[in-house]
Amino acid sequence: MIEHLRAAEDLIDHLSPEANRYKASGEPDVVSWARPWRNHTQCASFQTQLLKHVYDWADDEFFTTHFRSVSPPSRTYRWVFEQRRVPHFARVDTVADLRAGDLVVVDYGHREATNTGHIALVRGTPLLADDAADEDKAYVVPVADCTADPHGTSPEFPDSRSPAGQGAGYGHLVFHASPETGGFAGYAWSVTAQRRHAVADRPIVAVRVV
Repeated sequence: MIEHLRAAEDLIDHLSPEANRYKASGEPDVVSWARPWRNHTQCASFQTQLLKHVYDWADDEFFTTHFRSVSPPSRTYRWVFEQRRVPHFARVDTVADLRAGDLVVVDYGHREATNTGHIALVRGTPLLADDAADEDKAYVVPVADCTADPHGTSPEFPDSRSPAGQGAGYGHLVFHASPETGGFAGYAWSVTAQRRHAVADRPIVAVRVV
């Protein structure tokens, strides 16, 4: 198994609801991979703390050099991955090519200082949805992430957090692929979500840790 995915699952599997929450802006990140197991992060900082925990190269100097922050927000991750090559990361350009361990970054496309987007860690191979529309292909992707808004209530594609839960856990996102290129065309927060967001409004980039 991919090392950082293994570490993410090890943490999530040990967390109690009381020790697992989506932190408020301005609060410090708190993550512990031993007793007492704890996670107080946001979506981007959860993935950053995970990489720092697993890889020697992923230190404050690395993130400051390439992202101008020791803990970049989702917006910054997306912009940097789109604009330049970053050591230890390789672009994944099509939805069908996503694999366990990949990171998918969504930029919410606004100028607000907080809640700039979302980052999720892929846990397995994308599953082509049976009811995908003719104009594109919809893939259900199992993920590990940190959120205050769990990924729907589907019994077939569940979220490990309760509907009112929060923090790090397992869920499923839906990514739509362009019929021409196979690239990201949009996404939905879950298989039960009523709204799909187009990539023109919320840009998406995916990378593989190499």
